[in-house]
Order: sequence, then structure tokens, then C-alpha cells
Amino acid sequence: MKVLHTSDWHLGIEFNEQNRNTEFEQFLAWLLEKIKTEGIEVLLIAGDIFDTYHPSVAAQTLYYNFLGDLNKQTTCRHVVITSGNHDSISYLNAAKNILCDLNVYIVSGKPVNMEDEVLLLKDEVGQPQLIVCAVPYLRRGDFNINNKKLSVEEENEEFLRSYSRHYAEVKQIAEAKRAEFTKEIPVIYMGHMYVCGSCFCDKEHESIIGNLEGITNLDIEDSADYVALGHLHMPQSVLHKENWRYSGSPLHLSKSEIKGGSSEHNLKSVVVIDFEGRQAKHIDLVEIPAFRDIRILQSSDSEDLKQSLHNLIEEKRQIWVFIDYSGKYQVGSNLSSELQELVRGTKVKILTFKDEEWSKLALQSYSLQSERQVEEIGAAEIFQQFIDKEAANESDELKNWMEQTCLELFEEIKNNR
Repeated sequence: MKVLHTSDWHLGIEFNEQNRNTEFEQFLAWLLEKIKTEGIEVLLIAGDIFDTYHPSVAAQTLYYNFLGDLNKQTTCRHVVITSGNHDSISYLNAAKNILCDLNVYIVSGKPVNMEDEVLLLKDEVGQPQLIVCAVPYLRRGDFNINNKKLSVEEENEEFLRSYSRHYAEVKQIAEAKRAEFTKEIPVIYMGHMYVCGSCFCDKEHESIIGNLEGITNLDIEDSADYVALGHLHMPQSVLHKENWRYSGSPLHLSKSEIKGGSSEHNLKSVVVIDFEGRQAKHIDLVEIPAFRDIRILQSSDSEDLKQSLHNLIEEKRQIWVFIDYSGKYQVGSNLSSELQELVRGTKVKILTFKDEEWSKLALQSYSLQSERQVEEIGAAEIFQQFIDKEAANESDELKNWMEQTCLELFEEIKNNR
């Protein structure tokens, strides 16, 4: 039996305001063909199907067209989808009953009945073939934690204990179900979480602060024949266990996911697991083609940057470029405009231009002086400096909106004390 594990599609996401729908369409066509050629019988999608709670019509169309084509064009018998932190629980559940007729099983949000998370999948003649523990993304609100009487540390510890208890209950149900049969049936656990010790990109670090939601122990090693994880975008095994894996996102979703200067040198993957009995005999990473050429150009020499851009233009294909310039800042410099003019009318598109020396000078000129009191500085200046630092590459319009939003929230909190 062959199983394909993928996750973190983030359908509808934009890349520095650039539409990605064409790339997603290419990926889903590639995935459909791979399922055909590999003879995949079960497809697992471990969360974050969509990028927002309110996916666009285009994103929804990609999703439903793929599931329809999968049913009509392949011999894949089962699809198991769990919700991630980016998914709307109610949206995924809205089509749950209809999709079930296509053998698409959706577990979106923590169900009332825990047995709904444990799925018994059967082969073409109706014999039990696989047990999938389809655990969705679990939020703190899913557990009855009385945080009013707990410190932050105590609340976090209780959340982690609750998380482990949840998997312990799922494990108990799965093992009881497995014990009903004489043949060896593998058990796969799904999860959308951050397992402590895993590697994440800079963008993911924004939502993983201090390991507050880092899972350390699920106590399922003796039960799990494979663990299909989602949430982190870098494909990797977990805690040196080859059968515990993040499949990673199918596309490069942020600049920080592009190492070595080119997306084509950082290929993404899905995981194909070939079971014989309970044993995952083969666990193979199948590389996904880079459907978009994205480059990062870094230099302290402006002429070197111009030559690099000229070389990209000569390739005569669609390329997105990030430019990091670390040369000496000169007053009145118009390097950014010169580079934009250089690529005008070509297939090369500059997404961002970062002048590192200018950024440092700007931060120094607005840095807080240690002897000044917060009361003297004022909330507006503090927010402005923080946003200038953390969102240096964003548009002025967005930074102004962020500053205004921070001030409005600050005033609301102050007035409700």
C-alpha cells in the first residue's frame, strides 16, 4: 500500500503581492500525475489547505477541481484532510458530508466525539487496510484550561499536558481498533504542530515564540508506524526518526525559504510511504519542480548588481528577484530606481530592494536613548520605531496602517483598565 503525505498548500497566498495561482495550478497538476504514476492509494494533507479563513474563489476552485480530478482520473481510494491554523474550521466542514461520498474525509477542528479522529480505511475488496489518526490543529481554546488562576508558564505546561492527553486518547482508540483484526494494520498519526527541535524558516519564527506551542512528547512511538506532520515549511524528519516527517510546503512561500540565492536549488517535496504490513518499507522524498524561478542577489557593489540583473535578463524567462545591497550609503543615491529601470519591459521583476546601510543609519537616527523615559517618548514614537525596524521593506501605506492600528489598540486597552 502506498501513501502520499503533503501539507501546507496555503492556496491563495501571495508572494510580495504577487499572485501564485498559476504555480498552484501547476503543482496540483504535477501532484495528480504523481499520484497516478506512483499508484498512490491514500493521500494525506496535514493542514493549511488555504492561507486564510476566507479563501478566494480562485483558491476554492483549485481545491475542488483537484479533488474532483483525483476521484475521476486516479485509483487513489482515500483522501484524509485535517485543518491547520490557517484554515477555517467551519469552511472545511461545510462540504464535509458531500466530499465523504468521494472518500474524502475531513477532520476540521477538535471533534466532540474523539472516535471521529480515528479512521479505518479499507482496500478495494472492503478489507481493513490502514488506520489514520487524523488529529487537526489543536488550539488552547480546545482544552478546558482555567487560565485565570495560572501563570503564563503554568498555563503553557497545562496546554502541553492536555495536548499529550489528547494523543493518548486517540492512541487508545486506534490500538483498540487495530486489536480487532488478526492481520497487521499500520497506524498513521497526523498532526499540525511544531515539534521542539525541528527547523523552521524566519517567517515561521514569527508564530513560534519561546516554544510556547512546541510539543516535546506525544508518547505514540510504540503505536505510530508513520507520523505525517504539517505546520513547518521545510521538509525534514523529526528527532532523528525517519518515520516522523514534515512534508513541507509545495511552493516557496517566503524569502527566508530560499537558501543559496535560488529557489531552483531548494527543491520542495512530498513524501511517499510504501507499507508492507505495519512496516514502512520505503519512505521516499519526491522532489517537486520549482514552478517559479526566484532569486536573491546580494552584493556591496552596485555595478555587480547591475551585471547580475543583466545576466538574468539574458535568460529570457520569468524571474522574481530580491535585491540585498550592502554597499556604502550615499546621500541622494537612486540605485533602486536605476535597477528598476534596467528590468523595465523584461521578464525579470524586482520584488524588493533592501539597502542595508541605509536601514542601519535610519534605525540609529531614531534609536531610543536609554536616559529617556517611556512616558516622555510616548506610544506613537515607540510604535513608529518598532515598525520601522520590523517592517523596513514594507510600503509606507502599510507601515502607517500598522502604526495607526497599534495606537488604536493601545488607547482601547488604556481606556478599559
